[in-house]
Amino acid sequence: MLRDVLAEAALGALQGLTEFLPVSSSGHLALGAHLFGMGEGTLAFIVLVHVATLLATLAVLVPEARIERAGGLAGLLERLWQERNAVLGLAVATLVTIAVALPLRHWAEAATLQPLWVAGGFLISGIAVLSVRFVRARAALPQEAPKVWAYGVIGLVQGIAVWPGISRSGSTIAAALWLGFNPTQAFRFSFWLSVPAIAGAALLTVLSEVREKGAAAAAAELGVSTLIAFVSAALVGYLALRLVRRSLLNAWFHRLAYYLFPLAALTAWLSL
Repeated sequence: MLRDVLAEAALGALQGLTEFLPVSSSGHLALGAHLFGMGEGTLAFIVLVHVATLLATLAVLVPEARIERAGGLAGLLERLWQERNAVLGLAVATLVTIAVALPLRHWAEAATLQPLWVAGGFLISGIAVLSVRFVRARAALPQEAPKVWAYGVIGLVQGIAVWPGISRSGSTIAAALWLGFNPTQAFRFSFWLSVPAIAGAALLTVLSEVREKGAAAAAAELGVSTLIAFVSAALVGYLALRLVRRSLLNAWFHRLAYYLFPLAALTAWLSL
């Protein structure tokens, strides 16, 4: 019992860490499956850790939105109007992500069984994250509101990041910075964009598993260990998000790529 609890807590922490750091949670899951025979876990585990990472995201981003409570609904509507370009961009990017990710999803699932393909994803992530080093100077330039097409490009990048080994956070942040976003804008948009993506992934998992196993069997998988995984994923995810924000604001985000290159080499070696 204790061993199961510790294992679930460790998996929850790993999910929370790799979901937000630019190192690809899907790539680590694929690598873990190849090395240790780790599966994706039960439906309850998958859904709970997705909910946990959503809560961690909102816990960091909502306070940053600085919506005055005293303003009530009128204040909220005024804030949304002021940020209408970003709201429209979020909608555009989400639609583009769906259009790209859904057709690619089947090939991505097959690629998780091929370490060489996963290694390629890690390599792409490493290059994307390292490239951020060369756009740091843009943070000091006056910032204009990003164009709608720029949001669409970020949505395209997020859709491609369904491929195992390609980091969603790393690739979208890098794309945003190259498109002229400052570090704060890149951080906020990347992780606001993750909210519908993570929620959609959880929903697709629920629908697929319930269709295959039935609702009662899926619900029966819920237990103390999965709840501990939920808490672990939420806490570690919150800390990882704050670390990513600090790395961007202090201009050392690109250093996280140094982990990905040896990881890509190791994963490629496993395919031999």
